[in-house]
Amino acid sequence: MDEKQLIIINSSLKLFIKQGVKGVTMSDIARELGMSKKTLYLYFKDKNDLVIQVLNSFLDHHKSQIKNISEQSINAIDELLAIYQMNTKNLQEVKLMILFGLKKYYPKAWIIYDEFKRSFLFKCIEDNIKRGIHEGLYRTSINSQIISIAYTGMINLIFDSDVFSEKGYDFNQLYLELFKYHIRGIASQKGVNYLENKMNI
Repeated sequence: MDEKQLIIINSSLKLFIKQGVKGVTMSDIARELGMSKKTLYLYFKDKNDLVIQVLNSFLDHHKSQIKNISEQSINAIDELLAIYQMNTKNLQEVKLMILFGLKKYYPKAWIIYDEFKRSFLFKCIEDNIKRGIHEGLYRTSINSQIISIAYTGMINLIFDSDVFSEKGYDFNQLYLELFKYHIRGIASQKGVNYLENKMNI
């Protein structure tokens, strides 16, 4: 990917977050970048192609951030806490992008995002649970696969406009409560004590 293509992708992402995927046209993007639509189409065959590449770029960056956190965190709870702190910004942005038209109008891009949740996100949660059990922070009786599926499902609820958005709940509040609910549900007494000391809760 050359530098100009990357600039287009980053600028498009900002517009998608601000206005929703459906609300942004190729003309809007070209105007934002001060280039002609003809130049834009040298890099992307159509808007669907652009949306897919923007999403892939966003998810690649997200994966890289999570990998770095996992490698640098002291333990499983610190790992989840750092990911939570990162996601309070990242997921809020992608939520706005996704809610405004991705699933309905760009199904190929939605499939990519859905696969990210089903494979990468699921594995991150499962690996974290196994790590926490090994460290004595999570209960040994946990079925990591079942809990990983359940946690992924709870994250999906945050993005469901029919469940929470009309009830006045703040996104960060929802995610924090989900995080605490998840940790307290799987933590050993050692893990609960660590969480309480770490978060002052």
